[in-house]
Amino acid sequence: MTQWQWIRLPGLIVMATSATQMWATTSDDAVIPEVVVQARYWQEAPADVPDTVNVIDSEESDQGIAALAAFAPNVRIEDSSVQTRVVVRGSGGFDTGLYEPVAYYYDGVALPLGGSQLPALDNARQIELVKGPQGSLYGRNSEAGVIKVYSQQPSAQSHFQAQLNSGQLSGADGDAAHQLINLGASGELVADAIQGSIGLSWQDSQGPNLNEVTDDNESGSQDRRTLNAGLKFLTGSAGHVQFNTLMESRRDGKGRLRYDTGMMATDRYTTNYNTDSHDDRTSRIHSINVVQQLGNLKLEAVTGLTRFDRDFVQDLDLNAMASYYSELDLQDRMLSQEMRLSSEQGDLKWLAGLYAFKEHTDVYFEQAAMVPQARTTDIKQRGVALFGQAELALTSALKVGFGLRGEKLTQQGDQTRLINGFESSYGDDSKSTTWLPKVFASYALADDRSVYLSYAKGYMPGGYNYTGAGSADTLVYDKETSRNLEAGFKLASLDQRLNLQASVFHIATRDKQVTDVSQDFSFHTSNAASVVSQGAEVAAEYRFENDWSLKGQLGYLNTEAEDYEVSGLVNYNLVAQDYSGNDLPYAPKASYGLTAQYDPYYGFFASVNLHGSSEYYFDSANSIKQDGYRMIDADLGYRFTESQLGQLEVALVATNLTNEEVFERAVTVSGVGVAVEDKAPRYIGVRIGADF
Repeated sequence: MTQWQWIRLPGLIVMATSATQMWATTSDDAVIPEVVVQARYWQEAPADVPDTVNVIDSEESDQGIAALAAFAPNVRIEDSSVQTRVVVRGSGGFDTGLYEPVAYYYDGVALPLGGSQLPALDNARQIELVKGPQGSLYGRNSEAGVIKVYSQQPSAQSHFQAQLNSGQLSGADGDAAHQLINLGASGELVADAIQGSIGLSWQDSQGPNLNEVTDDNESGSQDRRTLNAGLKFLTGSAGHVQFNTLMESRRDGKGRLRYDTGMMATDRYTTNYNTDSHDDRTSRIHSINVVQQLGNLKLEAVTGLTRFDRDFVQDLDLNAMASYYSELDLQDRMLSQEMRLSSEQGDLKWLAGLYAFKEHTDVYFEQAAMVPQARTTDIKQRGVALFGQAELALTSALKVGFGLRGEKLTQQGDQTRLINGFESSYGDDSKSTTWLPKVFASYALADDRSVYLSYAKGYMPGGYNYTGAGSADTLVYDKETSRNLEAGFKLASLDQRLNLQASVFHIATRDKQVTDVSQDFSFHTSNAASVVSQGAEVAAEYRFENDWSLKGQLGYLNTEAEDYEVSGLVNYNLVAQDYSGNDLPYAPKASYGLTAQYDPYYGFFASVNLHGSSEYYFDSANSIKQDGYRMIDADLGYRFTESQLGQLEVALVATNLTNEEVFERAVTVSGVGVAVEDKAPRYIGVRIGADF
């Protein structure tokens, strides 16, 4: 597609929707819904938070976690068959790591295994991405930020919604079918006493991939069932007790990695596997939330129980020449308890809390290769933390604040390795205490605009190498730490039509966890790097009085490995490698997005979203590059007049409209070529929704 066509396409959609306004009713007097976030556990507007907060609403979250890359600057997503991870401002962890530097919370419950444990977001009410270290409130794994997902909740008003998505993906074997059904309901079960909610989701997607060896056109399929429900008991006007549960089962095809270079290279979405590759996951997230008002104090308690199982088989050599494969069987269980006491009265707002957790992870990882080996790893973790924050209004314009968390972590890891028939066992225990301070200040320039400055320390705890250790020394790795300085400007007009936030930041990370190779050629994780990330970003939205809105974001990011020396395999030889001066993976210099939306209460509606980034690298060696790309997503539909039966809408939907070729993941396989996984192709379908 030419540059002129890129510019013309959004214009054509805008012109088409403008022509339909004579059939639609405007809403000049409509109230713009106020956005409320809980980034600091206080309910407040994003403009009041002295951090960068990107909010994804329920419509945008239909795209899943990928919506963060489309609507938040300086964010890249790897949603591959290997892992799901969000890279924020260049910080995204390392391959095969169990944990990430981004913390994930679902309805207030921490998900210890990060993006790979995150359930589908079909029923998400809102997603908040709070950037920068948030350790003073959220502790471990929040070094780069926090992603908080809120599902649809029980309500006093009866509500039912249904949505059908059906369409075609452009695949290697022609068009591939995709279906997604969402159902949801909420309302009172007992008047003024009990409220409930339930959501059901079913996805059946053939996927765009084709395995030419077996002629299997479902090797990249996705089959998912999700149930989430809530039960809320009102305890008078002062509080409530709520039970939430989510259960999800997924069975995905794992035949998506292919060679893009070398003698075994194949076309887009085409593989040549001789091993039946699959990826099964089940997730359970249960919670009890207690909220009670005690005079001017608010008491909150969240009890969380998570269970996550993953079982996959992956063709290891990605071709039909040998029966090499890798196999994973993972089970993770975590019980957590958090209690918070807060006050938001007068010039002083404060919060104090206690958090404790117990986690047990069992991992079996086998590689059936030229030298077959298997590892069974047993990991036990316990932690307890005391935390607090306070914000004081010194004047009507100036506020200052401080947060601190003391976190004690106890870890125990044991591994048994079987290689060539020889078995060895080893382990390591550790205890650590980490202090995570944060200071911030904000100054109101006027009623609708302010500036802020914040400094925070973040950390990601150490862990255990379950894929490639060969001894106690290579089994364990230590924590990494970072320090973040951020300054920003926020504007929120009094009529809520204009919202803007801009920030500049500097992040220094020490003892960064990276993949290394030992003298016995075993892969492990070490604390071998120091990196710096700095940049700027701006996000803005304006709602016109004629049902139009514009939303845009722009990010600039500069990352550099200051000190990064590891060992690596080059043609099966161990070679010292110095990556100092290189860019970090998944860290483009520029990322951007622009959305134009026409959204009346009923009648024709439309939106178009253009988003993309400049080029970036997939590896620390900066040897595999993703070219800069631009993607277009759009919808055009009609929303029927509300009646006693509710509201009905029908829409044509397109994602990746121009079928841009982008990779989710790319790695170098020594002596063979570059293995890649293609991002989702063009999708065109129909969405039918009912809401009443």
